[in-house]
This record gives sequence, C-alpha cells and structure tokens, in this order.
Amino acid sequence: MNRKDIITFCNDQIFPQVKCGMFAVNLIEVVKMVEQFRRNHNFPESMTSKVNNGFLYINDIPVGRIALREPKVFVSDKAAYYEGKILRRCGL
Repeated sequence: MNRKDIITFCNDQIFPQVKCGMFAVNLIEVVKMVEQFRRNHNFPESMTSKVNNGFLYINDIPVGRIALREPKVFVSDKAAYYEGKILRRCGL
C-alpha cells in the first residue's frame, strides 16, 4: 500500500465517519497517523477503520484522537415543558 492508497483509504473509510467541522487535527496528520500505524503493526494487508467518539481505531486498535467528542445534550423534563409553552405561544 503506497501513500496514494493510504490517502484513498482515509478518504473512503475514515473521513466520512467524522461530522463536518469536528476534526481536531489536520487531515494530513490523519494520513501520518495511518502511516505510522502501518509501520508499527508490520504493514497489515487489510485495514478496517472505526471512529468512535472522535477516536480513530484501525483493526480495533486505538490509534489516536482525530475529532472532537460529540457534545452531550442534557434535556430535562422542565426544559421540554418550557419549550412546549414557547411553541404553543408562537402557534407552532
């Protein structure tokens, strides 16, 4: 697998798993991370990638953080009550 194949792997497998604007590192750094992973793990022939909560895993081995964590949204019953009141007032 040459550098062009690694870039294609990143474009097809890794980058679509990250939401737009959520990258924490430069895209070139992601390619370097994949290259370093390959060197450290005896150049595996096949690789599968997974991005879980902004952290990149290749072949179920953690590689590094490439994206920001997904923000936690806390919704309470009180918030839903007031949102309903506002929407009723606006006629929606």
